[in-house]
Amino acid sequence: ASKAYGDNMIEVEPGIWALFTGDLDANENIDLQDTPLLENDITNFVFGFYATDLNGDGNVDILDSDILQTNINGFIYAIYP
Repeated sequence: ASKAYGDNMIEVEPGIWALFTGDLDANENIDLQDTPLLENDITNFVFGFYATDLNGDGNVDILDSDILQTNINGFIYAIYP
């Protein structure tokens, strides 16, 4: 985690670190404004390589909502040197 600026990574498994995801509107902040973009793709049964597929399983579905909500609640935002 200390290799990324601002220690802005999360340990998803012991020794496995990941960057945060969910800034769907590219405003450098994961917040409620990202929710409509995800909900729209869930409603339209989008699948494939899309930014709204937050868990990377190839489907935009309700499983992606948990990731977005967790990062919204964690007040995740971009940090620069």
